[in-house]
Amino acid sequence: DPMCATAEGSLLPRKLAYGISSLSQTIATTMPEGLKFNLSEVQLRVAAMEKLVDFMPSLAFPDALQGGRPFTKSDHAPGATLAEKGIEAKHPVVMIPGVITTGLELWRGERCASKYFRQRVWGTFSSLEMFLLNPKCWLKHMMLDEKSGLDPENIKIRAALGFEAADYVIGGYWVWAKLIENLAEIGYTPQNMEMIGYDWRLSFRNLERRDRTFTRLKNAIESQVETNGGEKAVVVTHSMGGNVFFYFMQWVESPSGGNHPGWLDAHVEAFTAIGVPFVGIPSALTRLASGVIREFTELGTVISGLMELHMETKDRRQLMRSW
Repeated sequence: DPMCATAEGSLLPRKLAYGISSLSQTIATTMPEGLKFNLSEVQLRVAAMEKLVDFMPSLAFPDALQGGRPFTKSDHAPGATLAEKGIEAKHPVVMIPGVITTGLELWRGERCASKYFRQRVWGTFSSLEMFLLNPKCWLKHMMLDEKSGLDPENIKIRAALGFEAADYVIGGYWVWAKLIENLAEIGYTPQNMEMIGYDWRLSFRNLERRDRTFTRLKNAIESQVETNGGEKAVVVTHSMGGNVFFYFMQWVESPSGGNHPGWLDAHVEAFTAIGVPFVGIPSALTRLASGVIREFTELGTVISGLMELHMETKDRRQLMRSW
């Protein structure tokens, strides 16, 4: 893990850099010319990793960097407390993440991104590597077509699937991981718990048009209900995920959408909204006008610092307006 930390800070990237430097020197002085190979690509990746480490917030490692006591599972484990009281899994749970927290993968792209096929271009260290090594290439792939709001020509970015789609973002920042872990304590498994990721860049209409997101969500809930003894599902949403489900609730019963009157009463027990902006987000205007993204800032200096260094304001503004 490139985020390994000690009291002195994150060491692994710097150890890698030192090791590669030593190896390069050895190759240059001892190996026959015909056997020498180029370590420049490896060095570029390590350099990118070092840049990332320089921006790592101490919040990511409060115990290691601030001398606090080690984190233990019992400190924040309501699931274990409920299990001790005899609480068990009942209703299947379907989770819908918020904006920017679903990982996005490359399924088709330009030559500059060919080595990232089926890797994350958003949400993991591979996406940060791509951003650091070739910001223009990353920007081109993350932008949507300005007219259609869909994929640019020859580029296909799709939402990651499963719990890994949104359990963590950018390595150490947990989003849904703690909820998944605590639900597992009372008996939840992939058989009665599911994460529905989506491409948060798209408009709600285009989510269904391109990816059939709402059709897949409907099928997922129906499957969970059917395979769990007819128990209705509990839908847990965060941030924009709540707006997505609110749209879905209208879509699924509308004659112009799913056209299934009474579907919600038959399949959904409850809807939990965590930090959902039902009346909108005024800061969206700031993004469109200036390219400043508050959510990136709240993730810490990792994202906001890299954005400032590697992407001009006009490029960020253009990116926001394409979404």
